[in-house]
Amino acid sequence: MKNAFTINATTSEAGLNKFRVKKLSDDLEHVMDRSDETVENIKRASSIPRWLNLAAAILGMAGMAIVIGFLRALTEVSFSTAYNNAGWLLYVGGPCVLVALAIFIYKTYRNRTTVNSPAARDAFAEQERLNARCFEDLGVPQTADDIDVFCEVFKEKNGKAKKVWSIYQYINISLKIYRDGENLYLADTDGVYAFPISSFFEIMTVRKSALFSGWNKDEPFNKPPYKQYKVRRNNYGVLFVKPHYYIKFIAFNEEYVLVIPSYELETLQKYLTLNII
Repeated sequence: MKNAFTINATTSEAGLNKFRVKKLSDDLEHVMDRSDETVENIKRASSIPRWLNLAAAILGMAGMAIVIGFLRALTEVSFSTAYNNAGWLLYVGGPCVLVALAIFIYKTYRNRTTVNSPAARDAFAEQERLNARCFEDLGVPQTADDIDVFCEVFKEKNGKAKKVWSIYQYINISLKIYRDGENLYLADTDGVYAFPISSFFEIMTVRKSALFSGWNKDEPFNKPPYKQYKVRRNNYGVLFVKPHYYIKFIAFNEEYVLVIPSYELETLQKYLTLNII
């Protein structure tokens, strides 16, 4: 059983390409690449290094644990006794909390001043316009729905595929979904991918949490309509959702799956009627 949606980090080849039936025109592809590069540079400039995020999380948790422990001790002894016995804890825990808070403020300030700048807003608006042009060029109907699909990344080593281990399992990619009488179609700004309706045979429930990167919806994951799915995020920015689903189908004499989060099951079922196990 293979995930149909993969990216080869060694060659940058997408697994979906073997299902591609339409490709974006070369001219529009070049324009889109330049726009994507501009937006990516803006996002990179707005973020802080991962190690700094990690340091903030560790310092914040350690500092709070120390301070809370000291405050709990006050329920059993006087402040002067607690201070004389372990006053140094305040001098360790307090600065830890303050440093973590300072990193958080810096992160928020950097994000807002970069992403909300006039140049950034223009770049994001231009990318939205280009996305619409791409889907029009590919013949994607305006009635197509958006659906998040989980993508796995691997690299080649000694001629074999090796999964790129990270702090998450999947990258969350937003695609367009639609169908006709014969095929289910997924589309991104690179192309359209076709899957015969007859090749799908069941939906498998995976009851473990899926760890993924990227939230694509306009509404926050912890607000309606997505709050009911209990998507969580940890201090490292990794998102969790439970359950998730394998949409099983046969292609090239092998069993493949499309992997979707629980909040996309209803969207998928508008296009496919399958038993859920």
